[in-house]
Amino acid sequence: NPTDRYGVLIYLDTLDPVYGRGWQRENSFVTHKGSGVFCYGFFPHGAIPSGEGRAYRTTVVGPGVLPDLFWQGNAPGPYNSNKDAIANAEQRAKYSDGLCHAN
Repeated sequence: NPTDRYGVLIYLDTLDPVYGRGWQRENSFVTHKGSGVFCYGFFPHGAIPSGEGRAYRTTVVGPGVLPDLFWQGNAPGPYNSNKDAIANAEQRAKYSDGLCHAN
């Protein structure tokens, strides 16, 4: 838990999105202080198209002397409204801190 008023920094990369081959930086953002929750959606952000790719990875920068954490996983496949509803319900139940809102 960082000692300042911010959360930890997360970098989100996507593999082979529409805006370039290989690993591309999709975005970076700060988690919510205390909960570690972060909100993000793969949809166009201004002039930047949706960063959907074949796989995703995140790097969570460890505060102070803590190490950086890494995660990588394959894309979940085509949109499925049932899976989306289940995931939204799980996010509301487990991870909501009042700052993020699932669909």
